Amino acid sequence: MAKPEQIQSDELRPLLQEAHGAMRGGDPTTAVRRCADAFLKLAAVQPRVLDIPEGMRIHPWPRLGANLEIEEGQPPSIDFHREEFSFSEAITYYEYTLSTILRTERRAAEAATGQPATS
Repeated sequence: MAKPEQIQSDELRPLLQEAHGAMRGGDPTTAVRRCADAFLKLAAVQPRVLDIPEGMRIHPWPRLGANLEIEEGQPPSIDFHREEFSFSEAITYYEYTLSTILRTERRAAEAATGQPATS
């Protein structure tokens, strides 16, 4: 199972650790907000995470009340349609963000070395 400690980025790791701690502490709303912060920071340095995967019509970022907004010529943003989130929603955002960060870091390492990254 993926863990935030596996994240290489010193900027992203604390955000996911904070999200994990918020969920464990019964604060799913803070967890969702930290995940949104982390995803936007990732997108700033790795804009390919904003690409819509082939065969999809919309970006796969969860749309459970903290929705990713991508507009031509504008930086991406997260539009919060609600003030509070449930634990299950927080887990969904957390798992998506964590797996996206780890996958993006792995691909960047593979591209830099020309070799498959080890897990």
